[in-house]
Parts: sequence; structure tokens; C-alpha cells
Amino acid sequence: MNKNVVLLAFCQGLITTGNILLVTISALVGKALSPSTTFITFPVAMQMLGLLVTTIPASLIMAKTGRKLGFSLGNSIGISGAVLGFFSLLASQFWLFSFATFLIGIGLALLPCIVLQQLKPVTNLLWQSLQ
Repeated sequence: MNKNVVLLAFCQGLITTGNILLVTISALVGKALSPSTTFITFPVAMQMLGLLVTTIPASLIMAKTGRKLGFSLGNSIGISGAVLGFFSLLASQFWLFSFATFLIGIGLALLPCIVLQQLKPVTNLLWQSLQ
């Protein structure tokens, strides 16, 4: 098997695991820091909103600039969101943490495009073998 396929599958697993972990922790952080019980799941909603508003623009960005730049942009935004989230937890800032999860959602929208694009030849072969 191609080592790139294994590496990309591993990366996709890390992305998915990180996303699940963030959803779980965001609700716990929301419960601990939110000014009201109404806002407990607001950080999770911000992550999903970031993912939602970026999914289509992410594919358009990658179509124009290439996957490498899109991947770098997604990682940069995601990492800055993670760093901001860390510092917002140190400062116990709920709204800053919510913004950080929004940035992480933007980063997550850009990353799966890479994995799916790279696995396209493999899925084509699988699809042809099923026909």
C-alpha cells in the first residue's frame, strides 16, 4: 500500500479525534466559564459556525491557490485558534475561548479537503473495482 495513503489516513484520524475532543471539552469549558447556563454550548456552536461559513470558500481557495497554500492557511488559522484558546483558558475568558473555537472551526474546514483530494485516486480505483 502507498505510504502516503497510510499517512493521510492517519492525519484524517487525528483531525477527527481532535474535533471530537474539542466538542467535548468546549461544552465542559462552557459550563465552567459561561456567564449564564444559556451559553454553555456557545463555544461548540462557534466551532460549527466557523466550519460552516468556511467549507465552500475553502474549496474555492484551494482551487485557485493550490492545496499546499490552503493546507498551510488552515493549519495557521487552526494553530492560532488553539493557542488563543489556551491563553483564554488561562485568563478564564469565555468569549475569547468562543472566538478561539471559531478559528479552530475555520482551520478544520480547510483540512479535510486535503485528505479527500489526495485519496481521490484510491477511491476511484475502489469504485471501479466495485463496478
